[in-house]
Amino acid sequence: AREFGWIDAAEAGRRLTKTLATLRSLERWHGHFYNFYDARDGVVTSRIASTVDSGNLAAALITVAGLFPELAADARALAGEMDFGALYDRKKGLLHVAYDTERGKPIAHYGDHMSEARLAYLVAIAKGDISRGSWSRLNREGAPSGSGIAASLDGGAMDYLAPLAFFDEPGLDAAVREQMRDAETIGGRSVWGKAESAYLEKDARGRWLHRYGRFGASSLASTRYEKSPAKTAPVVSPYSSFLALNAGAD
Repeated sequence: AREFGWIDAAEAGRRLTKTLATLRSLERWHGHFYNFYDARDGVVTSRIASTVDSGNLAAALITVAGLFPELAADARALAGEMDFGALYDRKKGLLHVAYDTERGKPIAHYGDHMSEARLAYLVAIAKGDISRGSWSRLNREGAPSGSGIAASLDGGAMDYLAPLAFFDEPGLDAAVREQMRDAETIGGRSVWGKAESAYLEKDARGRWLHRYGRFGASSLASTRYEKSPAKTAPVVSPYSSFLALNAGAD
């Protein structure tokens, strides 16, 4: 908002100060915030700590610390308190997808290089929370398209482009091109951009239901998974194509 000129630096600082105070008041697990809180009173409503969400938030806090010196100490402290070692499988050398504190057990792993979790890997390695060797353990299997880019779980735009909000990564224009090739014709126009998103679906009685699913370009989806979560339904999400702006797409 500040960069777009909608608010000035002083207003941005005031809003961030309130945000940091709210974050400090919330219950956490090993420094990680839970997925959901009641917005009215801050009570935890889902005791799952997400690796991706923690990685994104930690990166955002570090960015705030660099842009607003008066907030640096608080922002860096919150990021520093996130212990990614608690989300790390030391035997496999991989980060878990999340940790369910109610059941007391971790959930799956992030094993692909091309996933939204690679920002969390970079943050965790930079903090010294996990081994540097974890980076080389990530799968870099080529995508079916033969474009030279690595495959992701289901070819979703988020897997490739979401981390670009925080750092530059060359070579991802190939992912944008494959997304464009996988476009759908909606209203007589070519519309592209597929990733996990909410969507509407009719049930057997013709009622519209809110759903959430994973979608992606088939030419980017990994062939290692017998049952890929990617669906063939023509679901296009605006945020998926907007992510391409960080990849230098027209």
